[in-house]
Amino acid sequence: MRLVSVIVPMLAASLAVPAMAQGLQLFRPSGEIFDSWSCSFDALGEDGGALGVSDDELIGVDTRCTLVEPVPVRNMTATLYFAQCTSEGERYTERVMIMPSPNGVYIIRDGQVFEWDRCPAP
Repeated sequence: MRLVSVIVPMLAASLAVPAMAQGLQLFRPSGEIFDSWSCSFDALGEDGGALGVSDDELIGVDTRCTLVEPVPVRNMTATLYFAQCTSEGERYTERVMIMPSPNGVYIIRDGQVFEWDRCPAP
């Protein structure tokens, strides 16, 4: 489930880079079919569990990425990163852009856009 797992996140326009320093933000994929996904810290990174961003890390389903070399995107509330990832024992690097959405964040990677919804507060 690499597509969902590489999706990453911010809460609002003001959270582009500073939000990560404030601690872990939990998300789940957007859409009613994902309403049953857990938003628990205990299920972070598991299939059907929470997705997250903390400081310089993106946590997806069985995937962890270190986000490096942040570049603000001119005239947009978005940040572009190099993501150094490990998934199922495999290492890879890709570009990932994180941009706030009305309900959470958009994760944009080569030809794909994913939306993660903010998890409700516990």
